[in-house]
Amino acid sequence: MANISWASEKPQRIVSLSLCTDQVLLMLVGRSRIAALTDLALDPDYSYMWQAAEGIPFHHGLAEEVVPLAPDLIIGSAFSTGNSVQMLRQ
Repeated sequence: MANISWASEKPQRIVSLSLCTDQVLLMLVGRSRIAALTDLALDPDYSYMWQAAEGIPFHHGLAEEVVPLAPDLIIGSAFSTGNSVQMLRQ
């Protein structure tokens, strides 16, 4: 079960860990609040929102890439890369 914390302020540095959450994030949140999406978000063969993702930083799903972004919210799914979710929880 995920740990959920209800903060009084909206997250300002959100990182997505899967293509599915990339798409949802692009639909629900302003670009200025997205710290990074997966590299698949920019690929027109995989992402139907690739044009909306242009110009937003991306990562390859590695915890080592996500931690330096200093996100205040990380969104992943069962399809997130490798053990990144487990490492980021720690």
